[in-house]
Amino acid sequence: MLAKMKRLLLLALALLLTVSPVNASLIAPEQLEDQQVSYNTAAVQLGSFVKEYNVPALTHYPLQHALKIENNGAIFAEFTVKEGQTVQKGDVLARFTADASSVTLERLEREIARMEDETALGISQRSKAVTMLENTQAKGLEKEKNAILLKKAKAELEHYQYLQQRSLDALKQEKKAEQEKLNGYTLVAPEDGKVSGFAKLEAGDPVAAGETLMTLIRTDIVQLRVSNSSGDLRYNMPVKVTVGKRNDTTILTGRVVAADGAIPAKERTGYAYIAVETDEELLDPKLTAEVIRLDNVLIAKRTAVVTENGKYYVTKLQDGMLQKRYIGFGMNNTEDVWIIHGVAQGDTLLAD
Repeated sequence: MLAKMKRLLLLALALLLTVSPVNASLIAPEQLEDQQVSYNTAAVQLGSFVKEYNVPALTHYPLQHALKIENNGAIFAEFTVKEGQTVQKGDVLARFTADASSVTLERLEREIARMEDETALGISQRSKAVTMLENTQAKGLEKEKNAILLKKAKAELEHYQYLQQRSLDALKQEKKAEQEKLNGYTLVAPEDGKVSGFAKLEAGDPVAAGETLMTLIRTDIVQLRVSNSSGDLRYNMPVKVTVGKRNDTTILTGRVVAADGAIPAKERTGYAYIAVETDEELLDPKLTAEVIRLDNVLIAKRTAVVTENGKYYVTKLQDGMLQKRYIGFGMNNTEDVWIIHGVAQGDTLLAD
């Protein structure tokens, strides 16, 4: 029995010796270090909040003319220019023919000659009557009567001249139209520009007066057209226009000359038009406009603001502790947020 208890005692001692090294390996208090946490932070600053509107632009030529012929009866012959061609004032753009009668032209010529002779004779007769009344010597009542007759004779002469000249002008205009029919019509450029938008016509097709044949675009006056569905661009607003490719760009100044933000919504086109004073080619233009600028307001990095159930909050770092603060959210741009209330200048916010 004694031997058995001795064996148990030795076993217990062996187990105690086995456990002791483990207890001896625990970290000593002097070996412990403070845990350091690293945050990306952003300071709340008092500054200027700027929101820009950036959009690509398209070249737009505001002065365009729909070119037509004035008289009926023209028959299309050919276009003498091509789509997009640059032309100068007076250049022939298209040719036309017309069915016309030389007999009609001769009749008009005879009628004009007859009326010119008739007019000359009528003026001569009426002028003589005026001269006779002017040279008549009279006294008293006869003199007064003569003055009335003279005034009437002069009025009749003036009225006769007006009516005859009006009739002659109408005949001459008719003769000119008939002569043009015989000669054929030509459509000429009223000013320098570029032609576009040709009517679909084949040789021999009739052309009605007032039918648009092509459009002449004035290329000396250029604007830019940009999308303005947001209504951010307003009339007379200054803008910047970047033109060029990649690293070879130039920044030009411009101004909004037309924007439809003030008209009823159903009548808006959704575009704004920009005038740029430059002789440079507007290659690949892009517009930048400062649509909002607020000075002396609280701003922070955009990454510092979190949205939650329609509300906005920031996480403020103060005295080593993190605090969740709901804020009054103004608006944001690509980098900054305008904060209306909830933080103060100099506050440190998490920006993760």
